[in-house]
This record gives sequence, C-alpha cells and structure tokens, in this order.
Amino acid sequence: MGAVVEVGRDGTPGVGRAVEGMTELFAVTCPSAETCIATGNVQSNLPNWPYYQLTPAFVVISNGVPGPPQDFPRGTRQAVGIDCPTATRCLVVGRSGFIVPMNLAGRWLPSGHRYSISPGSGYPTDKISCPSSTTCYATAAGFIPTPEGAYLMVPAMMAVSADGVAVPVQVLSHERGYSADISCLFGRTCTLAVEGHDPVGGVVIDVFRGTPVAVTRYANSAWFYALSCVAPATCGVVGNMPTYAVFAWHGPVPA
Repeated sequence: MGAVVEVGRDGTPGVGRAVEGMTELFAVTCPSAETCIATGNVQSNLPNWPYYQLTPAFVVISNGVPGPPQDFPRGTRQAVGIDCPTATRCLVVGRSGFIVPMNLAGRWLPSGHRYSISPGSGYPTDKISCPSSTTCYATAAGFIPTPEGAYLMVPAMMAVSADGVAVPVQVLSHERGYSADISCLFGRTCTLAVEGHDPVGGVVIDVFRGTPVAVTRYANSAWFYALSCVAPATCGVVGNMPTYAVFAWHGPVPA
C-alpha cells in the first residue's frame, strides 16, 4: 500500500498516512501549499494467482489527505515522474516514452504524447523538472551509432512545453547510460543523474543554458538515481553500490 508522510519545518516526520487503493508510489509534486499529486501503481490480482498486473495511477493529496486513486490514460506504463509548471497544470513522464498533461483537479487535458522507442532517435525516461511556467525538461535516453552498425544508449534530455510537446532528444554524453533524474533551476540550466553509465561509477552531468559543461564521475558509487539542486551544479545526489546506499554532494558546499 502506498503511503504519505508529512514532515514539519524542523525536519521532524509526522505520522504516515496510508493511500488506500495504491500499491506503490514513485513520485510527488506539490504545485501549491495545499495540494500535492503523487504517481504510482495499483495492483490487480489475476485469475491465475499469484500472477498480477500493475496499473499506473495517481492520487491528489489535499491538505495532507489523499483522495481516491485515478487511472492514467490507457496505454501509459510506469508513470514515475511528475512536475507542475504552473499551479493548475502538471506534466507526467511515463517510462517507455510518454508525456501526458493534466490539470490540478486530476482531469486529463485533450493531448497526450507518445514517443516510439526506436534506434537512432530517443525517448523520455523517468523524471521531469519545470523551472518556468512555459518549459520543462525531461530525462531521456538517446541513441548514437556504433562502428559495428548498432546503436548505443546514452544520457540525454528533452525540452517539453507546458502542453506536453517535446522536441527531439539532446544527447549529453557519448558514454553508455541513460538519464535517471533531472533538476532544473532556470532557463536551460540543469543537472542530471545518470544510471547504468560505463565505466562503473556514479555520473552527474551539468548543463548550462542548454550546453553540457561537465561530466563528473564519483568512484565510490555504482549508479545514481535521484538528485535535487539548490543552485547551478550544486546538488544532493543519491544512488547505490551493490551492497549499500550512497549520498554525494555535487558542487560547492553552501555556506
């Protein structure tokens, strides 16, 4: 069952609140002080138990009280990222290539955009960050050709309008991996965490005004999954090694 926990301004967690009907929660965004929206899955048992299926769903949380789960549009899979460019509109990223817009009440807007997974192009992956009311940026997997005639998956990002329309992917590095999380502060200035990079080591990529300016590797980390930035190229990053979790501070330590 999914759950939400309120945390006070002093950092003290409150009591966890079960989200009835939700099996797991992946991401949450709070477009206002009273309202948050969380995405996750609802588990449905199949007749040939113990087999089951997971259906992507979301829940609107008002003043700390979660409402009933609501389904995503048919065909959406693994909706794991959400952010809101305005107080009344949000964008959801679905793993396997979906970006769908919704309004604050949880109703879907008329358009939803799907991206085919094909070599030579790219598609959105896990997360989205909206530094302005008009533009967001999604993590993405890009593809570059190899000398053997195949394609290599590499870290990338996609600019996305408030209506959920994305431009083609922008490749950020030519080494194997894909972008797992993104934190944007203004313009096209973002930092991305990379998963599955080669050589082994947690990787962070800084993008300044749309141009990749630094690829930083952390030897004591195997993969990075999430990050949050307080200033350009100044972020907290989390990931893991094979047997333990990892936290890394990327950039100068704030005074």
